[in-house]
Amino acid sequence: MLPALRRKPGAFARWVLRDEMFPRNEYRRIWERLQEGLSERQACKTMVGLLDLAARGACEADLAQVLADCCKPVPCRTCPAWRNASHPGWPNCPKSRSSFRPGGLRHAAAGGGMSALEAATLPMLLTELRLPTIKRLWPALAEQSNREGWPAERFLTALLEHEMNERETRRIDRHRVESLLPPDKRLSCFDFAAVPTGFQGPRDGVGRGR
Repeated sequence: MLPALRRKPGAFARWVLRDEMFPRNEYRRIWERLQEGLSERQACKTMVGLLDLAARGACEADLAQVLADCCKPVPCRTCPAWRNASHPGWPNCPKSRSSFRPGGLRHAAAGGGMSALEAATLPMLLTELRLPTIKRLWPALAEQSNREGWPAERFLTALLEHEMNERETRRIDRHRVESLLPPDKRLSCFDFAAVPTGFQGPRDGVGRGR
């Protein structure tokens, strides 16, 4: 069903088996909130994207927890029980509000930073794109970038440079293993004097990396 909905996500709102598509109650609740805060087209597109992410990323439970956190109510400070979030009465306070923001599923919350869903989704996307170095380094580099006021271009360049450098290192290590050569074997250790005369011509080129 999901492949068809990815092509036409707008059909989700009137999908006959829509309620059976929700793997957990958290997904059902987030759909209700999306309907309240977004247009039907945007709500459908966002919901189908969440279901697709849960299915392809094998992260149904983790994503459900993130969605549950997005829908937790936030008590108003004028409510007598606001200091005790476990008080049974504060969620019903007419001035209490939900922490859910429809745009938070796609954008950072106002004031900068990442939404909870974005922080949970990014590692999954990097894994699917096979970018392990960026996945490992982006939190530290993002913190440094925010602290030092890097432009987006510099932050992206730094991430990609690290990814390319480690890919090159892994490629060399992989080829060395495939060659079955001893780990300490180097070109500087090669005895060119033992090579027949007819094969000594290219050695200078090999030494220069040709």
